[in-house]
Amino acid sequence: MMRQTVLLFSTLIFSSFCIATGQCIVRGKVYDSSTSEPLHGVYVIFENGQGTTTDQSGKFRYSVPPGPQVVKFTFIGYTPESKSIDISPGDS
Repeated sequence: MMRQTVLLFSTLIFSSFCIATGQCIVRGKVYDSSTSEPLHGVYVIFENGQGTTTDQSGKFRYSVPPGPQVVKFTFIGYTPESKSIDISPGDS
């Protein structure tokens, strides 16, 4: 039976900061909502269709332009989850 656990995107750890090039770095951590264990290899996809995967600690980091973004998290055996975020040049 496939486990249907929802991915939780940690808003406590989520952050972004913008650099001089106008790009912003989005960082966060993805973990299992039942066990609180970090999830390695979760696809983190942004509106432009590009993205990254989480490392062994469940952490990710990706460069995006400022403005509203929808981030989608997918992982085999888990229900995909999307989050809307708004990144401002002054965020840190």
